[in-house]
Amino acid sequence: NTPESFETAQNFIKEAQDYGTRINQKILTFVAHLAILQGYPHIAVELLEMCQRSGQAAVRNLKAVALCHVNRVEDTIPIFRSLLSIDLPDNRRATWIGPIRTETLDVVREAVLNTEDKELKSEFERIERNLRDAQHVTEGAIKDLLLLPIEFRPNRDNDKNRNRAMLAASFNRQQNHRRPYQKERYQSRGGLADME
Repeated sequence: NTPESFETAQNFIKEAQDYGTRINQKILTFVAHLAILQGYPHIAVELLEMCQRSGQAAVRNLKAVALCHVNRVEDTIPIFRSLLSIDLPDNRRATWIGPIRTETLDVVREAVLNTEDKELKSEFERIERNLRDAQHVTEGAIKDLLLLPIEFRPNRDNDKNRNRAMLAASFNRQQNHRRPYQKERYQSRGGLADME
């Protein structure tokens, strides 16, 4: 957590972008967290926009904190609201680790209380209560999320995706090779080019 390490990380990301390399999401979240710690939340917001899986817990938490630091606390509400639509069966809920950390809620709550918007305050209180009731809040810091090991998950849907691709390709073939009983229809009405 030094200015030198932040500058090195920024140079690495800029160089990777110049070469057109896709940057790993774990790297983006680490550098975004470093940007917040170094006092550059606007850079953290830009980095988190590059993440492809914006629903990941670390991305949600970092984005909410960074948005609060750039005085866009109202933009954190959709992040929290989207979590309320997640409903898990009981067997998965037993092992569920809530995606929102208490550190994040504390930062957002403080930013909301510093605003003059009464509607925003009441909406945040309602959303926070619902998040806690749905067990979407876990004690701890964002740093804990960043330090979780990367888990390898085999692609179980590979066969299903392959079947979908083959099905889509077969429809395209049918459209390209018309059956003999389907005659092409020609327009009998002339266009603008024919009027000259």
